[in-house]
Amino acid sequence: MRDKHCPIEEESSVKEGEGVDDSHEKEKGYYSDDYIVTYAGGRKMSRKHRKEYMRQINESEGFDITLDLELNAQLGGPVVPLRGDFYKPLCTELSHMAIHKFNKENALNYEFVEIVNMTAQLGGGVWYYITFNAKDAADAIKTFQALGWQGVSGDLEVSFCRFKKSSSHEAC
Repeated sequence: MRDKHCPIEEESSVKEGEGVDDSHEKEKGYYSDDYIVTYAGGRKMSRKHRKEYMRQINESEGFDITLDLELNAQLGGPVVPLRGDFYKPLCTELSHMAIHKFNKENALNYEFVEIVNMTAQLGGGVWYYITFNAKDAADAIKTFQALGWQGVSGDLEVSFCRFKKSSSHEAC
């Protein structure tokens, strides 16, 4: 069954050997059409979605992946969006650790309010890119970004916490 939000790339508009020198890639065992982002079962992401996905990764540093991808199934890619409530307790704990670190480093007193967005990347454990809201003493809400890590042994660390950087494509 095909998901209307996740088109399958059935044909390449550039056939092998036409207009693209892929001999170097063939030696390494991969082709430019088979970029690192795929859906479960080996289905390929459409070029349009792959290009948008990579743009979002680059612009937001992995924090804002808004492309509606097929989740609850394996998605191979540099950073994947986390939907639903399964990861919220862990990301909430990391957010509390992150805002504590931010407050300590900046002599401020923000309090965690809620998770806005979560994405993740595998790497010696799992890196969590968390966007969350926190309020100051005057109840002014600010949006933060934190990069947290959970090691395979369960250790939690916060790499950084900062005010959210704006992106040219936030309205997605």
